[in-house]
Amino acid sequence: MASQEQANTQAVKEICQGLSNKDVNSIMSHLADRATWTVAGRPDRFQFGGTKDKAGSRELLEGFLGGFSEFEFTVKSMTAQDNRVAVEATSRGKGPGTAVYEN
Repeated sequence: MASQEQANTQAVKEICQGLSNKDVNSIMSHLADRATWTVAGRPDRFQFGGTKDKAGSRELLEGFLGGFSEFEFTVKSMTAQDNRVAVEATSRGKGPGTAVYEN
């Protein structure tokens, strides 16, 4: 049987793959009803900034990912301990038009 750390790591890997696939339903299937999603930045200056509840997380992801014709979320490293998983990753997207996003 998989340890809690292994199960958590697998769930986070699937969320990261969902980001690359722009598959919001897959991502949301891994979030608990009480989940929150936080994006750095002030919501009054950056529409995706701040902390969102689960419903707000769906809106955030649909809005953010929907702006890209292509999007790739690449995991560089992942560490799990107890009930936490930390991910180091890069992301790259194209769109709208010829705009390029890299983070």
